[in-house]
Amino acid sequence: PISPFAAAPAGAGARPGFGPPVAGVLGSLLVQAIMKFKEADMGPILTSLGTMPVEYLSRIACDPAGSRALEAALSSTTVPLKVKHKLAERLTPFVVMLAAHRIGSHVVEG
Repeated sequence: PISPFAAAPAGAGARPGFGPPVAGVLGSLLVQAIMKFKEADMGPILTSLGTMPVEYLSRIACDPAGSRALEAALSSTTVPLKVKHKLAERLTPFVVMLAAHRIGSHVVEG
């Protein structure tokens, strides 16, 4: 499936010390809005988050736009608790790094 978290082309929007953005602002806003839909309507996005490599998921958590999308998924009242637990479980090996990161810490706090 096509992911709204597709990486930007190399060099596009590069930020010193961070590299290119992992998630686009518009894709993140779209995911945030979809996280308010019924569970059946957000299936492809939840599948994408649940199956992508955990290293990439941790990069999304440290990206300004991507972290907001993950926060939306983890705080949504319509995302099943089982899915939230799976996401949190997958990010557990990175929790110290995320907590110490200025952007990733928002995902840990949420």
